[in-house]
Amino acid sequence: MGVDSTNNWIGAKWWKFDFHTHTPASDDYGKGSNQQQLMNITPKEWLLNFMKAQIDCVAITDHNSGEWVDQLNTAFEEMRNAEKQEADFREMYLFPGVEISANGGIHILAIFKLNENKDKITEVLALAGYDGTKGKSDAVTSKSVKEVIQIIHDKGGIAIPAHIDQASGLLDKFSGNSLNQILDNSITALEVVDLTSPLLSKLGTRNLPLVLSSDSHHPTGTGNQSYPGKSFTWVKMGNPSLDGLKLALMDGVLSIKRSDENPNNPNEHSLNYIESINIENSKYIGRIGKQELKLNPWMNSFIGGRGTGKSSIVEFVRLVMRREDEIPENLKSEFIKYNEIPENRSQRGLLTADSKFSLVYVKNNTQYKINWEYTDSGLNSIESWDGNEWIKEEGNIKERFPISIYSQKQIYSFADNPKYLIDVISQQKEVGYRDWESKKEELENKFYSYKNKLRELKLTLDKEVDWKGELSDISKKIITLEEKGFKDILIEYQKRQNQNSRLNSWELNFAEIPDKISSITEEIILINLPNESIADSDEADEDLKNLIQTVNAEVERIKSSLSEQAKSLIVALEKWNRDKKQSIWIQRFNNSIKNYDETLKDLSANSTNAQEEFGKLFQVKQDLESKIHKIESTKKECSQLEQDIETVLRELLEHRKNLSTKRQEFLDKVFQSNQSVKIEIIPFGNKQGVEAKLREILNTETGFDKIIGSIDSDDGLVYDLYSNGISEDNIIDLKKRIKGLLIGQDFTQSVRGYTQFKERILKLPSQSIDQLELFFPEDSLNIEYKNAREQYQPIDQGSPGQKTAALLSFVLSYGSDPIILDQPEDDLDNRLIYELIVKQLKESKVKRQIIVVTHNANIVVNGDSELVYCLESKYGQTNLETKGCLQDKKIREEICSILEGGKDAFQMRYKRIEPYV
Repeated sequence: MGVDSTNNWIGAKWWKFDFHTHTPASDDYGKGSNQQQLMNITPKEWLLNFMKAQIDCVAITDHNSGEWVDQLNTAFEEMRNAEKQEADFREMYLFPGVEISANGGIHILAIFKLNENKDKITEVLALAGYDGTKGKSDAVTSKSVKEVIQIIHDKGGIAIPAHIDQASGLLDKFSGNSLNQILDNSITALEVVDLTSPLLSKLGTRNLPLVLSSDSHHPTGTGNQSYPGKSFTWVKMGNPSLDGLKLALMDGVLSIKRSDENPNNPNEHSLNYIESINIENSKYIGRIGKQELKLNPWMNSFIGGRGTGKSSIVEFVRLVMRREDEIPENLKSEFIKYNEIPENRSQRGLLTADSKFSLVYVKNNTQYKINWEYTDSGLNSIESWDGNEWIKEEGNIKERFPISIYSQKQIYSFADNPKYLIDVISQQKEVGYRDWESKKEELENKFYSYKNKLRELKLTLDKEVDWKGELSDISKKIITLEEKGFKDILIEYQKRQNQNSRLNSWELNFAEIPDKISSITEEIILINLPNESIADSDEADEDLKNLIQTVNAEVERIKSSLSEQAKSLIVALEKWNRDKKQSIWIQRFNNSIKNYDETLKDLSANSTNAQEEFGKLFQVKQDLESKIHKIESTKKECSQLEQDIETVLRELLEHRKNLSTKRQEFLDKVFQSNQSVKIEIIPFGNKQGVEAKLREILNTETGFDKIIGSIDSDDGLVYDLYSNGISEDNIIDLKKRIKGLLIGQDFTQSVRGYTQFKERILKLPSQSIDQLELFFPEDSLNIEYKNAREQYQPIDQGSPGQKTAALLSFVLSYGSDPIILDQPEDDLDNRLIYELIVKQLKESKVKRQIIVVTHNANIVVNGDSELVYCLESKYGQTNLETKGCLQDKKIREEICSILEGGKDAFQMRYKRIEPYV
């Protein structure tokens, strides 16, 4: 998870809000031994203390005084406009306010609009009847607590009873009906110091936000002192305003988080998110000027009337992210219009020849721009921002930038054909499908290699009988010649020829050694550092120089020695040649040739073919004996290959089963937090694809229906595969039955067309049989969803809306990468939307960015969308009407105007919403 240090995205985010602070305008500020010194703190210093604590919004609430409100506002503007800003300066929002001592000693925080000044505080104190000393709590108002709260509201402020769980707090002083009358008087929040206080039981079931503040009286501190940043409340708003604060307080836990309960920064978001979408020159968007849509890292909603081009934005992102292949086959025809230029008005294409789309994708705090254009003319598909410019990047967009894009029809197709959902599950990194597929290809290649080698060796084995027959005939001929007295001459001749052949090979090899030594010598390079890198005056450099010189001297000695050795080898070879010419062996060698030649002449006198026969037969005999001798090793090699093949097939089966296991483990993890849906992997259970794949492998696209069968028939191979529940034994048996035909093993005789089927199998190329051995059916899914009676039932028994809601709930249950949903509410009633989708949206957006195109107000409002884009269509072009968060009045008006049930959705989410819609 990441947090942007600047928090500069648009839409709603979390702000550190301190509802209760004091300045030197309060007489107890800095109370302690050095109070007088602390009382002299300047407005600028006071502000910097809150800035250092990273506080975003501060309510200035001195005791019965607004004296420092204007001073702090003036000081802040001076700091903001200074030629050189303070190192700790950061933007802050200063809310004018006051802590009023109401009748009975109850303290009430009053917070007003940002642009109010101290006169508003003075007016409210006067109306409340406070006539004590400003900055002190030496008196109380003449008006009751209930009346003071009403005055604050009448003057446009928010009233928050202060530290209600402490002595003289609201819960300490009131109970029963008296307390209820106060709490029912438009109280939107209560300040509570200790959530474990037994006094809180007086609130009963009343669900009011309990805010936490610093009540700071010191610039810094330790222990029990109150100081900036010690305690605060996270408030979710767009740009802070009093209206935004009111709505956040009405919203309760969705928009209010105490720092003592939430130590982590709620502004954390996924490290991967889309920062902006840019559309230029599509048919209906970006023709007048490039349309840039900046996004929030959490939930973004695009709303607008029918035909305003909302879905186009989704599909243009699909083009940019190269995700066209993820669209199910039955929906691809609808996608065509997003990828075509219309030739006339009747065509639905939404592009022009100048269409260009891009988006900025933030990944691990680095900005990447991903580009697409219709012409694709020299376009840099990926660029990264180096702080000054966009730099071209390489890589596969689909692999580098994960994203999920779903239309409602895509989600529904998951229920209609589980294959699509299996593909989505496989894409999850927890499954590791890419590594699994790589390992599968490695095993399959090994299998093919073994099979090809085995076929090659078996061709050799088939020649054994022929070779043995030839050897018998040749041996008999040789015996006949040997009986004529030439056996000893022949043996001597063969012996000397073999020796000479080996000596020739040795001499050639020996003669090359001196050159090899010389080549090695040339490759030995001395250590050499540039002179400028060695300083004579540097002791370390001088030591390094001596080390280099020492090792270089040794290297030179070795090179010289090698050169001398090479020369010695040349001399030795010359001596060898001289000695060999004078040796007894050379005499014997020459005599063997002489005797052999004379023998051939004698044989030629008796037969014109004898010389040729005698010259060839012995060599042929040797070749045949060598081949036959190798047959035994070939048989052993074949046996080993057959074992290797069986081993690889077992590994492939286990590897395939492991994929099913990984998929199920992923689903089990997902459904730990989602009890609305259950999905179970059925290993090898995808019946729909088995018949087609089997026919493809066996080259029987049509016919043989009774033999091959189908999932709907009551006989045939496919029926047998699934009739008693799919198992790996069934798959192995199916393969054995088909392969058995190759060796004459029939599995039936009675079915019409069986003979023709068998002939077809016998004619199959060996590669087809290999594919059959590697074939495993794909997994299937058992999907159940929880119905209105809180019972699980098969999804195929559900309505289209129930199917869609269940599977949409699933795809929102996992992942940390951006997800885009196009009109997910189609076919759903509001109960399903609220109970399944809205709940999941709120949980998912904490972990991942969500972009949703919708017509449903519940998704936007109760899904708590951080950013809303309102689109409209004018003069044939899609335009941005407005954008903002739910706290913006214009956005609320558009939601109520455009979306069905808009006001009802707000009423469901907020209390007393009418003034703010």
